Amino acid sequence: MSAPEDREFQTFTVDPRLADAYFEANELDDNGLEALCPSFVTLSEAQSGQRYHDESPLGLGSLKEVSSVWDASTRRRVAFARLREDRGPEFYDLFVNEAWITSSLSHPNIIKVYDVGVDEDKRPYFTMDLKGKSTLADLIRMHGMEERPRLIDAFLKVCDAIAYAHTEGILHLDLKPENIQAERFGEVLVCDWGLAKTMSDSGTDEDELPFPGQTESIGNMTIHGEVKGTPGFMAPEQLRPGAAKDQRTDVFALGCLLHCILTGLPPITGTTQEEIIRKTGLGCFPPPRLRFPEKMIPDSLDAIILKACSLEPNARYPAATEMADDIRKHLAGFATEAEEPSFYKASILFLHRHRLPAAVGLIATVAISVISVLFIQGLNDQRR
Repeated sequence: MSAPEDREFQTFTVDPRLADAYFEANELDDNGLEALCPSFVTLSEAQSGQRYHDESPLGLGSLKEVSSVWDASTRRRVAFARLREDRGPEFYDLFVNEAWITSSLSHPNIIKVYDVGVDEDKRPYFTMDLKGKSTLADLIRMHGMEERPRLIDAFLKVCDAIAYAHTEGILHLDLKPENIQAERFGEVLVCDWGLAKTMSDSGTDEDELPFPGQTESIGNMTIHGEVKGTPGFMAPEQLRPGAAKDQRTDVFALGCLLHCILTGLPPITGTTQEEIIRKTGLGCFPPPRLRFPEKMIPDSLDAIILKACSLEPNARYPAATEMADDIRKHLAGFATEAEEPSFYKASILFLHRHRLPAAVGLIATVAISVISVLFIQGLNDQRR
């Protein structure tokens, strides 16, 4: 028997069958490779061929057309957004910047962009989440007052998404129920960032985006001089060329969204877009509680809408987070900052939040008072 130190220098002999198997695995032909790793072969074919196919139209917007396609690389269906054929090169940067802005935002309630590119016709495209066809507008139409808590919960998710975008220096500027995907299982996604733009550190408006190729069409006026936004949901300052737009501009739209959730209509309506735009510039509309008494809108939510939709930006909530905090105060039974409650209102809310302790305290107070009266009456009887 050899010593341990002798075994360290013994020559290791490779099993020839193992060596043959190794070289065979690395020199497989196409048939052998497909048998050994079919998923790798499928991915290779997808990369060398057409990645997106089996297209099914979903919708047509003012700037882009969206379809459902099969992504051969990721093996799932995605939403495929392509610039409309009737939009010329002056819209290319507007479309590309929408893709870049959206892809720069990472939040569970903001739609995700997966791929940006140029197709064989030299037109830009991008792919994104493919969800259901249901939007917040659909949920508002289908559900009544009994679904109000669910809709308010979806609204709070929108507020969180917009607050996150603001921290990234980006304004949405086109918030409306149709631009928010909302599924029946609670998933909420803010979509359509085509009118989005950045803010400066001081919170004022800037026309420059941190991407090359920026054009003036990102501002509140298109290169054709058309107002950019949705009448009925856009803030008054979006109607004024060159007016500063900041977080409070999106807060106005959030107030319109909340009004729509509670009443089924935006706060400013009219028979024509020109009429709606004129009313928006004036900034006056009746309180929703008075306009829709049958909806039984709480005072606090009524006050929140009026504050968010104030004509002057300085009178609105300074940020989406503060508006969301006020709504959460209402849901928790506290007085909101928007309604500026009196001492009496704050006391009533306090008693409502602590109904059981208040009831026990009231009963105890009554019991002590009765016992005290009986005790004093007994002492008087003994004295007499």
